[in-house]
Amino acid sequence: MIEVTLHDDSLLQLNMLLWMSLPGREEWINPFFYKNGFEIEAIEPELSLPPKLIDFLNKNDLNFERNPRPELVMVNKKERIFLLIECKNQGFDFENNETRQFGQAVSFLCYNASILAEDFGLDGEWEGNLGYIFVNSDFIEDFYQSYLNVKNELLDKGLNDSNYIGTLYWKNSKGTLYLVESENEWKDIKFPDRIKVISGSKNDKEEKEFPLYLIPIDHNLPRDNLGYTVFYKRLKNQLLMFLGKSLSTEKDTILSLEEVLKKAVPVWHLWNNSDNKMFIRNKTRKYLKYLLNIIMENTELEYSSIPDGINFPALEYEELQEIKDYILTADIRKDVFNKDFKQMSIYD
Repeated sequence: MIEVTLHDDSLLQLNMLLWMSLPGREEWINPFFYKNGFEIEAIEPELSLPPKLIDFLNKNDLNFERNPRPELVMVNKKERIFLLIECKNQGFDFENNETRQFGQAVSFLCYNASILAEDFGLDGEWEGNLGYIFVNSDFIEDFYQSYLNVKNELLDKGLNDSNYIGTLYWKNSKGTLYLVESENEWKDIKFPDRIKVISGSKNDKEEKEFPLYLIPIDHNLPRDNLGYTVFYKRLKNQLLMFLGKSLSTEKDTILSLEEVLKKAVPVWHLWNNSDNKMFIRNKTRKYLKYLLNIIMENTELEYSSIPDGINFPALEYEELQEIKDYILTADIRKDVFNKDFKQMSIYD
């Protein structure tokens, strides 16, 4: 049976929400948000508070973040609803208004539907909702009431409009993971009290190939060995497929890093975290070069790095066949081949 442990793992929580927002995979995960009209607008976008809001918050001596970054922005275009999602392991102290968490919470309230619609190029009137998702329900009631107090204080001080607050939490029960609705004041959102997310699989092979990591790596979080293993396996598969199908005897060929990453990270085009994406680009280039150097030692392969990827010069027919034969039979195809590379470079 699959055990999904969400404590201290906001990246895993984010991946679960992403799967719930995409079509397909219904045999093992419930695409609840997708089936209810929600789609992913942006993943970890850096939002920028408008100057008028910054002036308002400064004049009232309120702590805030100029560039808040929610985990996820979802939209329901039919109902004209925004849903901003934050994943948290635990609540935080609203009495201490100097923390970054407090400042970001203030900014999320202020970054209302009108601002979101303008930022994402959506016309008309929208409703803005904010959802905090926790790993359990121990402190939700206090968190919700404290957050409402902050919102009411902002409105009393003259804030024109604010997002509506809601809370949910993850719950494991008899091998099934649920997302449970808790305290909320949401506008135009009606979810069931308990949303079934995923059930444990009885198929051993399915368990081993559990395709959870849409985003496998976050360099701001403690290293996840499984995430790195999944990521490197995807990169290696893309490289070997390219070498087997695209190398030419007539002209140079280019392996685009962007195309590799779109396949290795299926939500790459929706992911707005530039720091994480730069980190992953660097990891990708380094790992591909590591594999290519091994292949070069055993074949006539040559390559050179270019800004957008890797260039391979045209080959003689015999050289091309040698490379294809090598990648079909060599140990480079085995997963354990990544071990030395991970030990050498994972912290670089």
